[in-house]
Amino acid sequence: MHVFQLVISCLLIIIVLVPSIMGIPITYFDSECDRFDFIEVNPTVQMPGKSCIFTSIIYPVMDIQSVRIVITVPNGSVIEAPMDYCLDGKYVFQVNFQDLGKYYFFINLDTKKEGLFQSSLYSFWISSSYLDKDSDMLPDEWEEKFGFNIENSDDAYIDSDNDGYTNLEEYRMNTNPLKNNIIENGWYKLSEKQMYLSISFLLFCILFLFSWYGVRRETT
Repeated sequence: MHVFQLVISCLLIIIVLVPSIMGIPITYFDSECDRFDFIEVNPTVQMPGKSCIFTSIIYPVMDIQSVRIVITVPNGSVIEAPMDYCLDGKYVFQVNFQDLGKYYFFINLDTKKEGLFQSSLYSFWISSSYLDKDSDMLPDEWEEKFGFNIENSDDAYIDSDNDGYTNLEEYRMNTNPLKNNIIENGWYKLSEKQMYLSISFLLFCILFLFSWYGVRRETT
């Protein structure tokens, strides 16, 4: 038993000391690293083509070799870039995106003495509207009112109450997407058809008048 403990102790000493002796930094991946005092992206919902500003404050700054941001875009590709040092441990990176969807990012900190630290994972959105995070044409306020997920665009095309209308259609009809109200939805469709019939009849009358006027001119 004592021999086994001695062997384990020797192995631990080798694992800890050899990298330091050979100048190899020990790598840590700590999602709650206390070196990251502050991390944010501003804004958390942005329009395509407009800038997203990433900020991180890191202490202490003496042994920092590099600070890099790693961003995963909605199609799965990864962007990695260095962050610019400003002042008092503040690092900044600015970029704009075109693709709509949810983005993820984290920050890698490379130090001389302790190796690599990794921040927690954060997210932000590129959306067609500040009021519609997942760009599904359903306002976030409306989705939250009826208990839908403001970060899931698929729920716009679900028929939640099985009445033959998707949630997006229910929103456009100003009806309750959770209540199977055949009369209410049917009245909307009837009103919609009446509008089309009225417009068609009006166009027919205009064409008839023009035709009648043309025939009358020819006969006079």
